Amino acid sequence: MSLYLVFGELLKQLNTQQSARTLTPTTSADIEGLVSEIIAYIDDANIVLPHKDVEWLLNATRDIGLKFGCSTNKIKTKIFTTITGTSILPYLPKNTATSLHRAITRYTTGEVTTGIKVLGLPIGSKQFVNEELSSFLQQLTTDTTTLLESLQDPQTTLQLYKSCLLQRVPFRMMIEVMHNSDSSCYRGPYRWNSCLSQGVNCPTKKVLCTICKVPTLPQHSFLIATLPEMLKGLGLFAPHKSAAASLVVPLARTIRQANNDINLPGGKHQSLPTYSPSSETGPPPPSQYSSNSAASWPTSL
Repeated sequence: MSLYLVFGELLKQLNTQQSARTLTPTTSADIEGLVSEIIAYIDDANIVLPHKDVEWLLNATRDIGLKFGCSTNKIKTKIFTTITGTSILPYLPKNTATSLHRAITRYTTGEVTTGIKVLGLPIGSKQFVNEELSSFLQQLTTDTTTLLESLQDPQTTLQLYKSCLLQRVPFRMMIEVMHNSDSSCYRGPYRWNSCLSQGVNCPTKKVLCTICKVPTLPQHSFLIATLPEMLKGLGLFAPHKSAAASLVVPLARTIRQANNDINLPGGKHQSLPTYSPSSETGPPPPSQYSSNSAASWPTSL
C-alpha cells in the first residue's frame, strides 16, 4: 500500500507542475495545445500531452521520483505517437523532433507506432487490436484446456470458468466492437458474429461437453446454458448476445458521469475540469452540458 501512496504523491507534484506549465504558454498557439491529461490507476499511469512536453515530463518524473526513491522502468515506459506504423519524428518541427527523440532514447526501448495496452485493453490501429484479441483468444483456449485437465469436479470447473476465465471477455468485446463494426459482424442486436465472439463460444462449448460427457453440444442446449440464471440458465457469458451492450453500457455510464459527476462516499466527484486554459472564468458546471450536443463539451477534454 505504501507504494501506491508514494506514487500518488509523485503524481500530485507532477500534476501541479504540469498545470502551471499549461497556464503559462510560451505562445498564443500553445494555449490549447499544451493541455494534458494524467490518468492513473494504482501504480499504472497513462499521460496524454503534446510532443514538445514529453521530454520535460519524463525529466520532471525522474527528478521528483528521486525524492521518493522511485525511477521509471525503461522497458515498461512507452511513448505512443501514432497508429500508422511509421515514426512521426520526420514530420515534426526540428526542435520538437530532437526533444522527442532524446526522450525516446533515454527513457524507452523505442517509439511505439502501432498501439499499446492500457490496463490490459489494446488501443491503437485495427491490425494491432485484432492481433491482441487473437492472442487473448489463444490464451483463453489454453487456460480452458488446463482447467479441464486439472480439475475433476464438474461444479467447481464450471464455476471457475464462469467466474474467472469468462470474466476476461466483456471489456474486450467493447474494443472489438469499436474496431470491427462492419455489416458482416452485425446481424442484429443479439447476433454479433466475429472471430472473437465465435472463438469464445468454442471453449464454452468444450467445457459444457466435458462436464456433460457428450461429444457434441446441441445448439439449443448451448442457448439454454447462456441464459441468465433467473431464466433457469447457467448464466454463462455469450459474446454474440452481449457484444453491443458491452460497448453501449460503459459508454452511456461514462457520458452520464461526465455530465452529472461521479457518486463516491462522502459526496460527488467532479469529472470535468474546473478551468479552461483559454478562459479565466472556466467552463460552465457539468449540469449545463448537453449530452446531445458535441459542441457543448469544453475543448480541453
